[in-house]
Amino acid sequence: MVKTRSSSLLTGITIVLIICCFGMLAHGKYGGGSGEPNDPYLINDANHMQAIGADSNDWDKHFKLGEDIDLSAYTGEEFNIIGYKTLDPYENWPFTGVFDGNGHTISNFTYDSNVANDIGLFGYVNDPNAKIKNLGLSDTNVTIERGYNIGSLVGEIHNGDIIGCFAVGGSINGGMDTGGLGGLVGTNRGATISDCFADVAVTADVFGIAAGGLVGYNVEGIITRCSATGDVVGNAAGGLIGELGKGYVSDCYAGGDVYGSSSFSSNTGGLVGEVVNADISNSHSSGDVHGHDDVGGLVGKIAGPQVEVSNCYSTGDVNGTRYTGGFVGRNIGLILDCYSVGNVLGIEQVGGLVGQNSDNGTYAGIITNSYWDTEISGEPNMCGYQGPNATGCDNIYGKNTAQLHQQSTFTDWDFINVWDIGENQTYPYLRTVSPGDINKDHITNLLDIRILCDQWLQE
Repeated sequence: MVKTRSSSLLTGITIVLIICCFGMLAHGKYGGGSGEPNDPYLINDANHMQAIGADSNDWDKHFKLGEDIDLSAYTGEEFNIIGYKTLDPYENWPFTGVFDGNGHTISNFTYDSNVANDIGLFGYVNDPNAKIKNLGLSDTNVTIERGYNIGSLVGEIHNGDIIGCFAVGGSINGGMDTGGLGGLVGTNRGATISDCFADVAVTADVFGIAAGGLVGYNVEGIITRCSATGDVVGNAAGGLIGELGKGYVSDCYAGGDVYGSSSFSSNTGGLVGEVVNADISNSHSSGDVHGHDDVGGLVGKIAGPQVEVSNCYSTGDVNGTRYTGGFVGRNIGLILDCYSVGNVLGIEQVGGLVGQNSDNGTYAGIITNSYWDTEISGEPNMCGYQGPNATGCDNIYGKNTAQLHQQSTFTDWDFINVWDIGENQTYPYLRTVSPGDINKDHITNLLDIRILCDQWLQE
């Protein structure tokens, strides 16, 4: 009996020691905490960040930054990417936990590889409860010669949320066989991305596809209240999103210039390169757009009849070869209550608003209550071409600058909830834009004060 009791006691002590040792090990590789929701692991230096990627057993835990962190010590492929999947053999080890940046910034994340997929600070994220929030990145530089899903923060995310994150400075670079390159996220397959910002140069080589200032390829998911201002180069390139599959985009802005990567590039847009089966609302772009086929100030190509683009505008110049429009290059969806301002240059099927309002025999483009500036665009025609069943290409919607500064021009537009205007001073602008930026040039200065004073005097 005594022997049995002694054995049980020793077993109990052993279990306690094992638990304590594991706790001490976890505490030792991080700055504190237990990884639980109310006691997250504290991440205070580069070694702690490297330790997360080294132990997949922790990828379902909770983390919180306690300091700004510099990752410049890691170059090439040295940094341990957090979360990954492989296809041959198939392995799936996503990050499923919560990472709270706590308002801190991680700088100088660098990764350089000839062949790699799902590359970002977080490589692969996939869980409905996964969350990355309140985190800043600065001077991130990622270069992949062959691979897909490449971003500063996340390579590929399937589910979860990215909230209040940003990336500024640095670049995302892809070689000839790459796709899904984004200033913040490479590929989004179902997550919600909200209140995020990126100012990162994104470049895909000649055959690189789906490059975006914020997200390269949005297969499915929601993007709201986000912006991007970095320049983008690629095939299917957009100032915010390269290719937009399903889901929707709302209250977003893109300000970077966008370039097709070659003389045979297609789907180049100031906000989105190509949209297939998603909606875009209350969004705008201001960057110049240069491409070959399907080039538009806001969207290069609207490729699906289910697509609705509403309450949007673009102000950048557009330069293309075929299917070039101040707002959309080629349209087979619905454009509603939108306008474009910017010079438009092209060779074949060029329009002030839409290059080609398409008709493929089954579906046809529709344009409703949308305008363009005939003075600035240099284009007297709304559309360069309209298919026999497409509708809406009516040149009466072409207005001069003075007319587009008057609310009365925009029949049936919602100037209570959606739009506002500096009467005789500005084009319409979305109420979601900063109130102090009255003329919506994304600079608050004396001109804004003058316009505001004029409005007060009129009242």
